Amino acid sequence: MTNIPGSDNLQNLLSTLRPAQERIETLIKHFDEGTPVSLSAEHMDFHNGLQVISATQHIVCKHADFALAKRFMTENPNHKGFHFRVT
Repeated sequence: MTNIPGSDNLQNLLSTLRPAQERIETLIKHFDEGTPVSLSAEHMDFHNGLQVISATQHIVCKHADFALAKRFMTENPNHKGFHFRVT
């Protein structure tokens, strides 16, 4: 059998990409089935930040914890959306 030049590099690349492919396939399966997806705290903050960005009038939290909204407003002072007053 002939060794194709660069095939070792290709195998290394495929090995590196395989875990990402598996995560993507898992996400697609959850989306297709309408089942929840487990997220890390960092990813959850990102998704909650998207909700803050799209909020038009109110941000609600049953625990009155608005730290993420305050952080978003501090980190994005030029955000063109509504400006919230957190009390």
